[in-house]
Amino acid sequence: MSLAPANDPAATLAALRAAGAAQIDPVRLRYLEALARRSGHPQGDARLATLLADYTARLEKARSEADALLARACGEFPDAADELTALHAGNHFAQLRQHVARLESSWRGTVLADLVTHLDQRKRSAPEGTPAVAISVSGNQALLHRGRAGRTRCARSWHRSLREALFLRR
Repeated sequence: MSLAPANDPAATLAALRAAGAAQIDPVRLRYLEALARRSGHPQGDARLATLLADYTARLEKARSEADALLARACGEFPDAADELTALHAGNHFAQLRQHVARLESSWRGTVLADLVTHLDQRKRSAPEGTPAVAISVSGNQALLHRGRAGRTRCARSWHRSLREALFLRR
């Protein structure tokens, strides 16, 4: 976006508005527009120039963070790439963050649901009279653990696998 403050604050504000600044921080933009209309005092012009430079820097930072979030989210959730790209193109960065957070939370729920389904299938496929066992899933390998200590090992390895999976998704 790289909009350096110009000598004409009105032109800078118009360029910011055209670049979509009203979607990112509309209150601050309206404040700066009001300040520019009332400006006429040399000290006021210096303050306006400083505030415009700060606002432009904040917008560039928000855009770069949104660019990074979009790249990461499109890699993780390719099915939602069109929706995410549309939010990014419209400068709806807060909605973009919320949508990615919803996608990530639904993914976490899917991982747990997959584990429950897997455990249920294992339980149904066990022969009649088989003692209760806990199943630990590590990668594609399933290990059977018997008794209370086995269930504890299973829970620990499941939590470790979940943490690793969530870490790798980020």
